[in-house]
Amino acid sequence: MSRVLVIDDDAFTLLTYKGILRAAGHEVATAALGEDGVSAASRDDFDVVVCDQRLPDWPGVEVVRRIREISSRTAIVLVTGWGTPDLIIESKRAGATSYAEKPLVGDELLSVIDQAMRIHASAPAGPNPGGYAARRWADLVVHGLFLADDPKTVQTWAQGIAIAVGTLKKRCEAVHVTPKESLDLVRLLRVVIHDRNETWDLQRTLDIIDERTAHALLARAGLLSLFPRVPDLESFLSSQRLVVDLELLNALRMRLVRFANARPGEASVDS
Repeated sequence: MSRVLVIDDDAFTLLTYKGILRAAGHEVATAALGEDGVSAASRDDFDVVVCDQRLPDWPGVEVVRRIREISSRTAIVLVTGWGTPDLIIESKRAGATSYAEKPLVGDELLSVIDQAMRIHASAPAGPNPGGYAARRWADLVVHGLFLADDPKTVQTWAQGIAIAVGTLKKRCEAVHVTPKESLDLVRLLRVVIHDRNETWDLQRTLDIIDERTAHALLARAGLLSLFPRVPDLESFLSSQRLVVDLELLNALRMRLVRFANARPGEASVDS
């Protein structure tokens, strides 16, 4: 059983979440304002906080930031029905463990809670995910750059670098990055290394058959309006929105130093 704090100004949502969580064996507290939620978190220890973004007094990311300052051991989930890539980045920088979109119905809410607890439990102690965990994540990314074929799915990425899918997912979760975000980064880095200074043509470099899918990948990375041509490596790393934690990006930069001028298939990566 876990102690869960739900912060949402909608009375029906609070009642519904409370019923679902209590039925699953969790102990639940609620707050309708961000200030009340922060006060509750300062008084009591919670395993998980589920906070809505749109609150009458403070935005959810501000609540996340304040609760994170109070407690490093609490998993925090920011929930919204109006998500944007910028909000996801801001929530992570504020200290959110994970991010979920409304509506959360029945088992979806329980899954979000369980996932947040697993991610937070596997994260290294301390305020940053650097060190060994960051280096292991960076190794996964760099190994993916030099596969013979585009790793189109998490499964093909794991198979290509000879690692179990479950292990790959855990290494991503340990540094608060999803496997999907990491895979998108791998695929776009392959393009940057292979096609830098050329016009974007993901369908030529990656296993993508339609322009809509290519545009969606660039949009998730926040690159559509920034670079009409494939940027250099440092410009890409500094501008993309897939992975924004500076500790992870620095670990990746260090791992990429000797591969910066290589192309997929022309270099091997040490374990």
